[in-house]
Amino acid sequence: MILDILKKYFAIFPGKKNINGSNSDREGADDLNLLRNLIDRANDSIEVLDPETGRFLYVNERGCRDLGYRREELLKLTIFDVDPSVDPSLLTQMTEEVSAKDSKIWEGIHLRKDGSTFPVEVNIKMAAISRKYLIAVARNITARKQDAEALKRSEQKYRDIFNYAPVGIYQSTLEGRFLTVNDQLVRILGYDSVDELLQKNMAGDIYFNPGEREFFITHYDPNVPVHNMEVRWKRKDGTPFWIELSSHAVKDSQNHVLFFEDFVRDITLRRQAEDETKKERKLLRTLIDHLPYPIYFKDREARKIIANLADVENIGCANEAEALGKTDIELFEGEIGHRGYADDQKVLESGLPILNREEVFSDKNTGLQRWLLTSKIPLFDETGKTNGLVGIGRDITYRKKAEEQIQKLTKSVEQSPSSIIITDVSGSIEYVNPKFLEITGYNKEDIVGKNPRILKSGKMSDEVYRQLWETIVSGNTWKGELVNRKKNGELYWEWVTVTSIKDEAGQITNFIAIKEDISARKQMEAELIKAKEKAEESDRLKSAFLANMSHEILTPLNSIIGFSELLQDNDFDDQQKKEFLSHVIDNGNSLLSIVSDIMDISKIESRQIELRKTPVSVNQFLSRLIERSEFLPEKKDLRIRIDINSEDCIIITDKERLNQVFNNLISNAVKFTDQGYIQIGYRNEGDIVTFYVKDTGIGIPEEFHEIIFERFRQIETEKNRKYGGNGLGLAIAGSLVEMMGGKIWLDSSPGKGSVFYFSIPCNPVTDDNLQDRKS
Repeated sequence: MILDILKKYFAIFPGKKNINGSNSDREGADDLNLLRNLIDRANDSIEVLDPETGRFLYVNERGCRDLGYRREELLKLTIFDVDPSVDPSLLTQMTEEVSAKDSKIWEGIHLRKDGSTFPVEVNIKMAAISRKYLIAVARNITARKQDAEALKRSEQKYRDIFNYAPVGIYQSTLEGRFLTVNDQLVRILGYDSVDELLQKNMAGDIYFNPGEREFFITHYDPNVPVHNMEVRWKRKDGTPFWIELSSHAVKDSQNHVLFFEDFVRDITLRRQAEDETKKERKLLRTLIDHLPYPIYFKDREARKIIANLADVENIGCANEAEALGKTDIELFEGEIGHRGYADDQKVLESGLPILNREEVFSDKNTGLQRWLLTSKIPLFDETGKTNGLVGIGRDITYRKKAEEQIQKLTKSVEQSPSSIIITDVSGSIEYVNPKFLEITGYNKEDIVGKNPRILKSGKMSDEVYRQLWETIVSGNTWKGELVNRKKNGELYWEWVTVTSIKDEAGQITNFIAIKEDISARKQMEAELIKAKEKAEESDRLKSAFLANMSHEILTPLNSIIGFSELLQDNDFDDQQKKEFLSHVIDNGNSLLSIVSDIMDISKIESRQIELRKTPVSVNQFLSRLIERSEFLPEKKDLRIRIDINSEDCIIITDKERLNQVFNNLISNAVKFTDQGYIQIGYRNEGDIVTFYVKDTGIGIPEEFHEIIFERFRQIETEKNRKYGGNGLGLAIAGSLVEMMGGKIWLDSSPGKGSVFYFSIPCNPVTDDNLQDRKS
């Protein structure tokens, strides 16, 4: 029965009858098997339903597999069990509709045995043999649904891409009418909506120059897949701007253009950037060409590809073209070219720069020696590989010559015999040369950063320093003498020249002081002044001495002559003549003493006196000295005392000169002492013996203590002075003591007498002394 129903449904085997009857022949059985196989192997689920109850009467193998049941299980179920979208009322409605329309197709959901569902498309027909049957062909449309959903998503994705693409997209006719436009194009052109833009014509409303659109259509080559160009469009407000247009023609089967599908990118900023880049490149090239430094670029083979004017001049070429495409070996002769090329290769191969290398070469134009400070820096491509280098040179010829000059000046300053100080504008010391350190005793750590006032001695007035500072800060030069103090406190004189150092703008940047140590000169000047004063004083003293000598010599000489004349007069008796003769003798001795002193002082000055040293007993010498009565004149109430040590002292000296010293000192004491005593003595002090002559005379003021031993010096210089003398006695005594290796001094004050001291070395008697004496 079911096969009859299906046979009728599918309208197959129309010439056969009773295919399931007992009278069927062999051919009918084969048809029946074929039909059964076809139905079971069908790709769709074939179901026979009772239209009244909805119960399954038959389900093919595909239906069983789709629903997950065995056929026996399905025949116990109804369509309501496997399709939740169908209820009895809907079944009745479908049955009526199928009866009226012969078939009905709808999409439903089938429920598998395991509870899962899948979409189906159901085609229902009515079949009637002995009764009515519903035949449903259910096709699993899961894949179709998935494809439809994928297509829907793809369409939405395309629509989203079209609308939200960062570039403008449109389709247009050959006449320039928009077919479709995306939102980005609307924004690029500044319109309010897609509909507004669709009303515009490209040539008249969009192209800034309408002729460009016409030229593009006229010259369009349909064989080129995509045309790329840069043109100017205009926005809704008329503002021009640049776009990059990629145009693609959509063609029919005969290769005729149907419409254009184009992509638009706003490149206004890029074009502006490119314009700016061009300007910057032009400006950079202008700048490079006018820089005084050689600048060049080289490719991977070390060939020049750019050379500025300074580099062209440096190479010796007439223009840049002569230098381009050449290596240093081709541009420079000899070692210079090979050295430059080797440096280029080193930079290109290692990728490391060569910085600030000094190079010397001969100028091709002048033949003079020049120096360059050269740096070569590698250039890299996007992959990090070295594809060239840039070279920068700086002509340092002037600097090198300046350095040589500075080196000479530095050596001059460092080796200068004058002290040199350099300070900043506030007066803080920045530099001192070695001579300054040598003279002052300071080291650099002591002096750098300090003010030159560290040298102030306090011997100069503040006005001097004020004038110095005012002079140099005004840009002028100050010169003068200063007395300064060394680190050890010693004073010294300097001749100082202080001036300012100015920059190119005339602003004072430093002060420099050049100082010459004039201490020796100042000392020499002082000595010269002292010598001059002494010479003047000596001249004055000599004048006084000569005046004195005229008195001291003429007086005894006149007396001698006078009394000698009286001796010839017979009117005088013998007693009187004897007195006259005594006066002649006394004045002759006095005159002899004066002449003797003059001879002695002359010998001392001409260094003609020689000492004859012999052992001398001090006690014996002084005892014999005091025995001489001629020291004491009869008219004076004087006594001579002697202090002799209990232990005798033997010295090696010139006895005659020692006696002369005592004679002069005792005579001086007798002359200035009217009453009292004169005492002589000595002290044995080891290596030296100190003698003294003490008197109770008039004394000597302290201001004369230093000069009393000078020649021609006397306390009184008037001709009619109370005390006579030639002023040479103490000078001779002092000179003789110094010749014997000793010194002389005195202790005296007016009215309290005087004590003259002199000391000489002992030189005790030894075997050598005795041998010297015998020889």
